[in-house]
Amino acid sequence: MIDYKELLLQFIGSLTLCDHMGDVANDIDEVLKKMEIDVKWECLEELPSKLKNKDILLTTLHGTDLTDE
Repeated sequence: MIDYKELLLQFIGSLTLCDHMGDVANDIDEVLKKMEIDVKWECLEELPSKLKNKDILLTTLHGTDLTDE
């Protein structure tokens, strides 16, 4: 079973080492794999809609829907 608190803290730790958005994208991809969410995406901008197609709503920490136009 996934310990989401540990995964989130590991993700936060990894983000502190990122030098550019490519590193962030790689870390996001790794988290999704560990969560067993299989989604194909090319750039960060398309990730919210790709997840929404899988009935996963991606929001900000404040609850803002990232797929809103």
